Amino acid sequence: MSEEKKKETAENCEVSNKDAGCKACSGVNKKVVAGIIMVVVGLIFVQKWWPDIWIVFRGFFGIFLVLAGAMTLAIAKE
Repeated sequence: MSEEKKKETAENCEVSNKDAGCKACSGVNKKVVAGIIMVVVGLIFVQKWWPDIWIVFRGFFGIFLVLAGAMTLAIAKE
């Protein structure tokens, strides 16, 4: 490539990177705001449905212990 074409390519990349940077910043800000909203709504739901979540957790805990014990036995045999 000639020197002239290299300079033009470099200038075009700089301009396009500046434009992409501005668009990327606004996209990140939207994602952060959406993430914060989801966390807040999730915490509200957990607070509201705590008794139901506790029932599900107690049911899951027994199954988890059975599977953890089975995996421990399988590893111990090897």
